[in-house]
Amino acid sequence: MTAEWTPADGGPVRPALVVLATLGLVLLVLVVVLPNLWYGFHDVSDIPVYQAYTDQIAQGLTPYLDFDLEYPPLAPPSFRLAGARLTLEAYMRNFSLEMGIVTLIAGVLVALAACAVWPRGRRAYVAGALYALGVALTGAIIVNRFDVAVALVVAAFLLCLVRRWHTAAAVVLGLGFALKITPAALLPLVLLLAGNPRRWLWPLAGFGGAALAGFMPYLVTAPRGVWHVFQYHLERPLQIESVLGTPMLLGQALGAAWVTVGHSYGSHQLIATGADIAADLSGVLTLGALVVVYVELRATARGPRAAPTRRPHAPAGPPDLRQGPLAAVLHLDPAGPRSRRREGTPSRLVGRGRAAADPDRVPGAVLGPRRPAAPGRRAGRGQEPPARGVLRRGGVAAVEVEHRTHRPASVEVPAAVAVAPRGRLAKRARRRENPEWTHPGRRGEGSRWKA
Repeated sequence: MTAEWTPADGGPVRPALVVLATLGLVLLVLVVVLPNLWYGFHDVSDIPVYQAYTDQIAQGLTPYLDFDLEYPPLAPPSFRLAGARLTLEAYMRNFSLEMGIVTLIAGVLVALAACAVWPRGRRAYVAGALYALGVALTGAIIVNRFDVAVALVVAAFLLCLVRRWHTAAAVVLGLGFALKITPAALLPLVLLLAGNPRRWLWPLAGFGGAALAGFMPYLVTAPRGVWHVFQYHLERPLQIESVLGTPMLLGQALGAAWVTVGHSYGSHQLIATGADIAADLSGVLTLGALVVVYVELRATARGPRAAPTRRPHAPAGPPDLRQGPLAAVLHLDPAGPRSRRREGTPSRLVGRGRAAADPDRVPGAVLGPRRPAAPGRRAGRGQEPPARGVLRRGGVAAVEVEHRTHRPASVEVPAAVAVAPRGRLAKRARRRENPEWTHPGRRGEGSRWKA
């Protein structure tokens, strides 16, 4: 999930500065742009509906039991935050202020997620600016409905996802399901990024636990009212904002008399021939589109299957480089999440020295297999199978390093860049060329290196 960067992209971003810039732009939109549009600030609003539910709860009535509610259980608390037993004007003002604060918090989460995706350069600042632009293009309806609370859930979900907190992301989606159902459509994305199906247990448990916690009080006391939430949305007619309703809406604009606009289920609907069929197909086509997208993402994540190829043999080097030459080339994935702890230095080399500059400091697992351990002793570090060691052909050494996000691959090093061995490497090379050779300090009786 972390984007690849180069030094040319600029210096590291400052998350605090990105957050402040995003907040400033969003606040400018909320205070200056939205109140001065060509339509009234509360012309398109569901706030009276929210106030009616709030007053009913304030009178002691229980949602889903004493009156039907088309919103999931976590929605009424957001309605009640604006206050009860207020005039409509006061409630509208309070609710719009509440949604404005939620919009700002969502902007903070978007900015933090952008900083995690693009830790260098200007892209994080651009993401904050685009979020403010999206608020402006949405218009005043953003503070007249509680849908921005769903946007806050999605922003928190994205932040968890880019941080690879898969279980936390699933929990956020479970809370979103108990808020307005639709965030559940993003759960397959969490499972896809979690990888192996054996890692799906905790995300699924987190999603189910969070969703069930929101519905649980009313599943026991008012199961019929909870079912009404889902039945209400299944029975909704074709809305004017539906994709399948666009041709009908265009026909009405061109003067077609067989298309009219009505109002039911809390929104505007299209009344025309075929509108009911289009409404039934809308959900099926949406679900099918999601399945296609996730299947394509799954196929892309797996990548194409390449046919197995034989490793090429390295050409023989000149005679003066055949006396045990060693060279180490680390083949690491530069886009890996842990490969940029130090600029220009692979993560496997941090704390272990520079392998290319000092062969003596190359880890044993990279240098190749040591001789077998004595009976009764555990294999030490570096005793890897020959397939993961060094393949010597004349003056060439090919090193395979297994990276957690990349399949092993052999890398050939021309003899011209081979590093002359020294220290322990020189001793090992001499022992391979002449098994009877022993170090001057180890020629005593009982030496482990004595032939």
